[in-house]
Amino acid sequence: MKISLKITVLLVFAALFAVNVQANGGNGAAKKASSSRVSAADRGIISIKTTPQAYPVKIDGKYVGRSGINEGAEYSVTPGTRQLEVVFPNGKSYVRKIEVRKNAKNCICLNYVEKVVRRPCPYDVTVDAPSTVSDSELITFSANNVGGAPDEALKYNWKVSPSEAVIMSGQGTPTITVDSSGLGGRKVKATLDVSTGFNDEACRQTVSVETAVKEPDLLTPKRYQCDEFELENLDAFKARIDNCVIRVQTEPDGQLYVIIYPGTDRVSLTRNTFEKTAARAREYLIETRNVDPSRITIVQGPTRPRTAVQVWVIPPGAPLPVPE
Repeated sequence: MKISLKITVLLVFAALFAVNVQANGGNGAAKKASSSRVSAADRGIISIKTTPQAYPVKIDGKYVGRSGINEGAEYSVTPGTRQLEVVFPNGKSYVRKIEVRKNAKNCICLNYVEKVVRRPCPYDVTVDAPSTVSDSELITFSANNVGGAPDEALKYNWKVSPSEAVIMSGQGTPTITVDSSGLGGRKVKATLDVSTGFNDEACRQTVSVETAVKEPDLLTPKRYQCDEFELENLDAFKARIDNCVIRVQTEPDGQLYVIIYPGTDRVSLTRNTFEKTAARAREYLIETRNVDPSRITIVQGPTRPRTAVQVWVIPPGAPLPVPE
């Protein structure tokens, strides 16, 4: 960060007063900064002291010399309203109207303070981003220039990690979008380098922010479920599963995924057990319906009051259903 100076002028009137002066050769005469600065007794005196150093002094717009440091520099002027100006650095000035009286001294003490303010130079940029997104969702990273140089004067250079993250749009502008596909369970970090492009290494600002990408939803879409029914007898089973067989045969490389939920009633515990139902289902699908055995999966689910069957037709690459 570069240090820029913000100048604050603290004008402290340690003393501003008038005293009578006996200027004709003797007792009570005003203290002179130089013999040329003290005039006849019918004039008045303006005394200027400043810290931490001497500064140019103007009276009625004309340069008359510099202020004093340890003691006031004195200037003899004719009575009346006079404009005093003390010129400080960086275009700062102290200006005041002073009423000058005959045989009187006006004393002014000023303190000039420089205050150092540390801030980014020549800008102050933050980056906003969502804390989390879902896998495959676009992430928007936005820079906000809250001070300093105008936006059009800045150069925006973005980098993102990990390497699989892709900037889809916005490079070179205050806002980018990043594709999070395949980054579930990881974080995408965007780093913004801001400069004016004019060899301003001392002023360059770098800001980073991270967005967590949630794991993809592993639930099997309900559209892959072909049928669900309670098992009454084998004939009813055949009639219900036939529709799913037709569907899997029209789905290239589709899988027929069958979940059997054993019942706890008397019939289920004796006739429709998981083992008997699974064996009858596999035999029918392979020998009667000519389904390739490699395309058949039969699994056991948790118990239900009566034996029930879910039939799914799963396309290649889709997540397998989880027994409920």
